[in-house]
Amino acid sequence: MDYFKCRLIDRLVAEKVMGYIMVNEEHGIVNKQNGEPPTEFLPSTNLKYAWQVFQKFVKWNCSIEVAYVPEIKKYRCLIDTENATSNKKLRNVFLFAESAPLAICKAALKSVEA
Repeated sequence: MDYFKCRLIDRLVAEKVMGYIMVNEEHGIVNKQNGEPPTEFLPSTNLKYAWQVFQKFVKWNCSIEVAYVPEIKKYRCLIDTENATSNKKLRNVFLFAESAPLAICKAALKSVEA
């Protein structure tokens, strides 16, 4: 995926899903607003950060699954919000992407855009 599209996805996930403020979009630096110094956050391309997004949905009591589908050579992400406890309005999502981090990010954005 295009570098600039990934950075846009990173910014949207940071702000809309995680509640962070993007302070340097080019380098993926966010302010978590919790007293910590600004830090890198690149969830669309780095599983370490995508896992934080995954955990956010677990914290909201959503069921979230990611799996590789060999028949189509893509990753799928399913988010079930039936038992969600978030104060955000969430919706169920099922989609495919080229990588696991990208699938998590795209599904997370789709879920919170309700």
